[in-house]
Amino acid sequence: MDDLILDSDLELDEAARAIWVGAGSNPVSAGSLAVRRALRYVAGVNVDGLCWSGLQAASSPEVFLKRLLAQTLLSVITLPIDGRCSTLTLREHLEDPPPHPEGVPGIWDQLRSAATRRGGGPALQLARLLRIDEAQRRITLRFLATLLPKFEAALTSQAGLFDLPADPAAAKAANPIKRSLVRTPMPWRDTDPPLIMGSNGAWFGRDRVHPSELVNIQILGGTGSGKTASCVEPPLGALLNYQVDGLKTAMLVIDPKRELEAKVRRVLSQRGELDRLVVIGECDPIRFFASDCPLSPSDRLAKCEAFGPRITPTGDISYWHHLGMALLRDLLQLQTDVAVNTKGGRLFEVMAAQLGAAPCQDAGSWGQIREILSWIRRGGMLKLKEASDTLERLAGLAGAQGTAVNVLKNYTKDDELFRQFTYACQNSDPLVNALGNPDISGFVDLDPLPDSRRAHTDIRELVETGKVILFCPEARDGHRLAGKALKAKFFEAVFSRENLARPVAYVCDEAQRFITQDAESGEQNFLDRCRAYRAICVLASQSLASIEHELGSDNAACTALDIISSNTPTKFVLRTTDTRTIDWLRTILPAPETPGPHVVDVRRPSQLRVGEAYSVFADGGWGLHRARLADLT
Repeated sequence: MDDLILDSDLELDEAARAIWVGAGSNPVSAGSLAVRRALRYVAGVNVDGLCWSGLQAASSPEVFLKRLLAQTLLSVITLPIDGRCSTLTLREHLEDPPPHPEGVPGIWDQLRSAATRRGGGPALQLARLLRIDEAQRRITLRFLATLLPKFEAALTSQAGLFDLPADPAAAKAANPIKRSLVRTPMPWRDTDPPLIMGSNGAWFGRDRVHPSELVNIQILGGTGSGKTASCVEPPLGALLNYQVDGLKTAMLVIDPKRELEAKVRRVLSQRGELDRLVVIGECDPIRFFASDCPLSPSDRLAKCEAFGPRITPTGDISYWHHLGMALLRDLLQLQTDVAVNTKGGRLFEVMAAQLGAAPCQDAGSWGQIREILSWIRRGGMLKLKEASDTLERLAGLAGAQGTAVNVLKNYTKDDELFRQFTYACQNSDPLVNALGNPDISGFVDLDPLPDSRRAHTDIRELVETGKVILFCPEARDGHRLAGKALKAKFFEAVFSRENLARPVAYVCDEAQRFITQDAESGEQNFLDRCRAYRAICVLASQSLASIEHELGSDNAACTALDIISSNTPTKFVLRTTDTRTIDWLRTILPAPETPGPHVVDVRRPSQLRVGEAYSVFADGGWGLHRARLADLT
């Protein structure tokens, strides 16, 4: 610990300012981009100057600068760019440094001098990471993972970043603790209490199950098989009652058939905790993109594509699809630039009003884009030129620059280019229409540029305080997309929550309607990680065939389905006629020890009674039981 000591406040101030000066000297440098992203993510740096949002919250500038430097060191060496560690990217750019007199290597020198006093131990290792030209080995994420705990402990100890005054409440108000960039999982302990399912072995031969043995649950059964009452409601009730060290379970319950709502309200009423219930649609909409979200417009579009309508373009259609997405990316980039330069100005709202398109102040960016593009296509080339001139004039007034300013002008040169514009719009229509669906706006705000005039609900705060979030969507496309977006934000909040000791749960009936396979919010990714973060999933679907239909049949979809199955060790298969599900059940149940028919062929799933199921638990136990509803929780 003595090897890593922060120097004087003056040096800290100079180092922090040098980071920003160096990062702004060459915006196209991958190394500069890494530092810029790190600062924006950690401290909310304002591009227009040294306006750090965290400075006012700190007890003094010195405390803030220490915290800024410590977190920046961690973020710079861990933040990936295009899936690669930023230190590797910087190493490749050392031969062609930015034009700043000191360059990126000079920034590393100042950081090192401010963070270390003498060599040896973690200080020497940190110096080698920061001075990449001194490192004699290829830096990998595995190598970084072995060093980061030492860095974090040393920085915390020596810099006194979290020294609290006598009054804890005043300390929290004066110095809100930022989320750590290094997340240490907190799995279930053997001493944690079990989940109470019922009595007398009512739940498929069991009364109680330890969370580590339950892990995640996959339930498959046709309509009328009894899967909700027998398999979903018991763990739901147990989780509503469950708490660890006084921390109640934070939950998201998606209930399309409105069969779980009564259970949720009854249990919470019995506990005197109806105030924990937050019903989506009755509260302010969940904000999907926070006002300080560090994602670029391109990244925000990619997130929306992940839970938008599933499109797999092939052949010539693929070209027009990518052209349509490029059109949307340029429009969103231009809107973002205008908002930054005008302190929140909404380009498309003003543009739609000036063009005389449909009034769409409350439609959000997606609705405004939809109306503007429709207005142009209805009027032909003349309308396109008018829209292009209006867009260029408004962007000029806002001081926006770059190639995105000409996003419409590029198509005004001849009729062939206008036809290409039409094809691009047609291929962007499915996504724009889906995201601009007014059915969604009351549940989730998907605007890539959040409107500060609207009230929002922060799902991260709901998770932090142990709320039970209930969403009862109807059988409509907008409601299904809202459910996918809500699920994605909940998954994000689970992994980023401050108190990892709090148990969390995701319970979804008719889960095939809301399943996705993207790398961030897909169930296969969440299930693979959530067991280490005290999270439990209960996923009920009609059959494997219904899940496959939603995911698709490509290799990525098949892999996602395999991961979901392998990471739900607790399984129930109730009455079903789906041959895909029956064949899969035959593979997960043990084969007979002596020659003879498999148990699945003796008592076929299509012959099971209501509430009867083949069950497999995480501890290896399995069997054929019928739940006794009278004895369930």
